[in-house]
Amino acid sequence: MKRTVVLSSNDNPDYLKYYPYVAWAWNQLGWDTLLFYLGKQSALMKEYMQVKNHFDADRNQVIFLSNIEGYRSETIVQVSRLFGGTVYSDDRLLMTGDIDM
Repeated sequence: MKRTVVLSSNDNPDYLKYYPYVAWAWNQLGWDTLLFYLGKQSALMKEYMQVKNHFDADRNQVIFLSNIEGYRSETIVQVSRLFGGTVYSDDRLLMTGDIDM
């Protein structure tokens, strides 16, 4: 059975910088990751480029989110993790996680 950890982040560097390392660590434990991301693609790519030789893009999926007027980006990304189960049609074990664990 596939196992996926659902993560989320905006482009705040205090959190986003952890994503490649947290994804790698989950991969080492046999889990894939799904990142809900709200921010500039260039900020995400900057973090990815630092670890691209050790990062398995096939096991770590990113879904880009859009702003929702009236809500802070932090709120949007926190709530987005609850929708991780709507992404997959197969049976898999899902777990929510924090990007800065």
